[in-house]
Amino acid sequence: MATIINKQSGILLQKPFRYTFTSTSLKTELINTFFIGRNFPINYSPKLRKRLKEEYDIEDNDVEIDLNAGNNELIDNPRTLSFDLLLDYLIDQRKRSKKDLEKIVHGASIVCRRGVLIKLINAIYYEKGEFIFAVKKFRGIYFIKEISTVTYQKSNVRRAGDPHTLLPKFKNLIIDPFDDASYVPPKENSTWEQMQGLYLCNLSLINSGDSKTLKIFYGTEIDAFDTEDNAIGIKLQRGDFNNDKSLNTPFMIDKIRKWFFQSHFVNSDTVIVGFHEDKVVNLIKKFNIDSLPSMFYPENQWNSNYSSTVTILTNVFEFYENNVSEDETLMVELLPKDTNILYHVRDDTIHNVLPREFKEAFEEIIVTLDNVNAETAKSNGPKLQTENAWLDNIIENALNV
Repeated sequence: MATIINKQSGILLQKPFRYTFTSTSLKTELINTFFIGRNFPINYSPKLRKRLKEEYDIEDNDVEIDLNAGNNELIDNPRTLSFDLLLDYLIDQRKRSKKDLEKIVHGASIVCRRGVLIKLINAIYYEKGEFIFAVKKFRGIYFIKEISTVTYQKSNVRRAGDPHTLLPKFKNLIIDPFDDASYVPPKENSTWEQMQGLYLCNLSLINSGDSKTLKIFYGTEIDAFDTEDNAIGIKLQRGDFNNDKSLNTPFMIDKIRKWFFQSHFVNSDTVIVGFHEDKVVNLIKKFNIDSLPSMFYPENQWNSNYSSTVTILTNVFEFYENNVSEDETLMVELLPKDTNILYHVRDDTIHNVLPREFKEAFEEIIVTLDNVNAETAKSNGPKLQTENAWLDNIIENALNV
């Protein structure tokens, strides 16, 4: 008998219209950073930080950086962009601090990667935009994991010499070495060498008569910090931005719009772009991200509004509460050129968002209380308390039977 993948499927909601929105407020703060390298253990202290070389931290810089020269081998590590890396961080913090999950994520009700938020924001602008997310509630917190689409898998095949190789190579050439003498960067172009940031944001609707506020804890890669310790994005662009016709294409609009929103979610107001011809960078230019929309024709511009993201997520969570059981996962899907956002309810065995190791790390810990009266303890036994106290009465009643 064939396995039934979807227990339920249907239309969750219509994709929000780009010109219908409510004013929003986005407040983002950096909580922590850590580093992952190919030949270096994951370092959960903020000591290892990539920094832009001072000579490139200016408005315009005529340079000659030959990206053809040197080693062009690419050592890829897709895990640096993965949801599992975020879960590993949470497990590590649990072991170190013994804090419960809610405290580690600073009271957030949503945990995800930045890519989830960018896909949700971009969906209303890009006709071919698509996404698949798996949603799982655990300890009262919604975990959202992005699932790769077929389109993404086809477009993200990485080969030596292509732009996927050139970008990490360019980044390494304009970034200062780390201060830690134990860190030795690989000779190859490696996407392992990533600085990860953990952020907390409050996303709210303003003056809507609705007090919806989403508190989101998310992880993302950070390209570098500048000389004033501000996060910056580093990009590589073939050609230049001088041709209005080539700039106002769907591909370029979508690309630069992503730069804009990626920067907003790391509290950055700057992106550094290296312009190259035949893989030789001849200009490095600093852009204020708020200037990026004005580079395009009016009909192609966008604004920093996130009401569609709030609308989609609140609908997702409302549906989850009413339709998804403890052993099920909710899939949320947008197909290219579709105006409907779909839902699928599946068994946890099909999409395991939270592995057993993660759940075990955050199991309730039962402890004895030190301040128990000695005489009471002799007659009744030591009093037990769970980590968050929600099972105390149940345990006590069971032991007194």
